[in-house]
Amino acid sequence: MASYNIYEQIGDPGGFGEVFRSKSVVDGIESEESFALKILKDTSEDSTKRFKKEVRMLKSLNHPTIVKVIASNLETDKPFYVMPLYEKSLKGHLNELIGNYARIKIIFNLLFDGVEYFHNEGVCHRDLKPENILVNSDSDLVISDFGLGLRLNSETNRLTKTGYGMGTFIYMSPEQMNDSKHVDHRTDIYSIGKILYECVTGTIDFNVDLDILPQGLNYVVSKCLKSNLNDRFQNIKDVRNTFNSAINILIGGVDMNNLEDIVNQIVSTNDFKSVMKQLIDKLINIDLKTEQDGIHEMIMKIPLEAISELYNREKDLTLKIIETYVDNTTSQGWAFNYTDSIGDRCKEIFQLINNNEIKAKLLYCVGQVGFAHNRWCVIGQFEDLLKSVEDTDLAFLTINELDKLYKKNVIDLNINPSKLNPIIQKWIEC
Repeated sequence: MASYNIYEQIGDPGGFGEVFRSKSVVDGIESEESFALKILKDTSEDSTKRFKKEVRMLKSLNHPTIVKVIASNLETDKPFYVMPLYEKSLKGHLNELIGNYARIKIIFNLLFDGVEYFHNEGVCHRDLKPENILVNSDSDLVISDFGLGLRLNSETNRLTKTGYGMGTFIYMSPEQMNDSKHVDHRTDIYSIGKILYECVTGTIDFNVDLDILPQGLNYVVSKCLKSNLNDRFQNIKDVRNTFNSAINILIGGVDMNNLEDIVNQIVSTNDFKSVMKQLIDKLINIDLKTEQDGIHEMIMKIPLEAISELYNREKDLTLKIIETYVDNTTSQGWAFNYTDSIGDRCKEIFQLINNNEIKAKLLYCVGQVGFAHNRWCVIGQFEDLLKSVEDTDLAFLTINELDKLYKKNVIDLNINPSKLNPIIQKWIEC
């Protein structure tokens, strides 16, 4: 195992670890490459356990935007681990980012990649801030310092005391200030709102002035920073979609004759009523077949309230839009994780709109996507929707749509006949 020569301290001292520039030594020869070596400063029992937990957590995470552990020694008197050396943290780039929305877009989409990854792995960071985002370039950054990382639903989270706030005060959510142990991924979403505010304005304080943010990003930050965690964005995917809609407008301007720009305006401000007329006019006057991809993006991105408003104003148009969406969605392959999003969105609209033709088409869409991708989560949603069909007219419309599926896939689900509408059960038996 290599030993390490330690040089100057880097980064801000704090927490229970200190970071130094270092070089590895093998057979008496020092490497030319420098690394970052983090040494446990506070060797109390609690800090030692937390330091070891951080290393284990980092080793369990494998993603380009999560800092890598190159080597570690946790049994020495001064436990340490080694990671790649990055030029500076995001904090050191803040002055360059003010008003540079193209750079902010690149950086935050990488940040979203990393956060979404470890959230999907059941990990909550609890200390996201610019200092813990290490940067070589806009396209080369990693999230570091998982010392307060919490593995959700774990029975071993004994290091954080109930009713005790841990983290960096200015980036902490209200619930984390009150009790760091009983938080979830939405506390990280709060921190992201603070980081975005700081990158756009160059300033940060406990209380932020949303009025100085440009329209669109104002809404993104505001929703991230809701005191009630149920009012925040509920996942990184939704943060990303709304952020990208807002930042694209700031980068490229708005053309209200362009469907993508209209959709971005709706998503980035949540003010769909003021632009609903432009949206309807655009949808009436475009060739839906040539705009299938844009229709798909629209259905996946705009708020459910906007879809409801569109249906209330233009029922026939909405049916055509859903038909186009279903045709587009069922005619191509998708990433597995994205198929879950398709299933979720179809189920939401199915439950939202009281129109049997639309419901039947969405039910088929979920089934086709689930079976085509062998995605059991989506197939489960299809089964749930199938069991929910009670209306006779909807049942007949549903079996007409189900004729497009490979019937054996539905038969192999072995759904209890008592759970199905008799018309659908008869279709399965024939």
